[in-house]
Amino acid sequence: MQALDETVSRLNGKMLERIADTIVAANRICFFGHGGSGTTAQVGQILFMQIGLPAVYFSEISTSAMAAAQLKKGDVAIGISSSGSAKTPVDALKIARAKTATTIGITGFGRSPLAYHSDLLLNYNQYVEDLRFMHISRICEISILGIIQNCILSRNFVKMSNEMKNAKDAFMGARY
Repeated sequence: MQALDETVSRLNGKMLERIADTIVAANRICFFGHGGSGTTAQVGQILFMQIGLPAVYFSEISTSAMAAAQLKKGDVAIGISSSGSAKTPVDALKIARAKTATTIGITGFGRSPLAYHSDLLLNYNQYVEDLRFMHISRICEISILGIIQNCILSRNFVKMSNEMKNAKDAFMGARY
């Protein structure tokens, strides 16, 4: 609970608005993560697909590099790494930025390689070094993605409510 409270209190409203604007205007949105943050990247893809945004995720270093190399101006690369030092998302943001895509970082460490390669940064300041508690980083990262989704929804709810209904209908078709 303390980590979640600290995460929310550290988020900058103006930065969230800039990120939401950037994401809504994007032609393509690629999430990049590694290990546990790769799972968070997949959650990001799902959250954005639920509201009709063109998102994909990559968590393997070679495919991440290939995907980042195809990005261009108007595209968004979102790198997620609790340490800010995972090679997969850091390299992907470095490549995407060189291709003029906008880069967004989500990390627990604001002074990290991921932060350095991020045009826009959300830092949740997670100080967990003990691997037994790494799930706390996932909770913080996923919460940030949910907050971004809510920022986007709050300004485009009428348009996106239909997208949400379509996503729900598609999802419900996967149930018996």
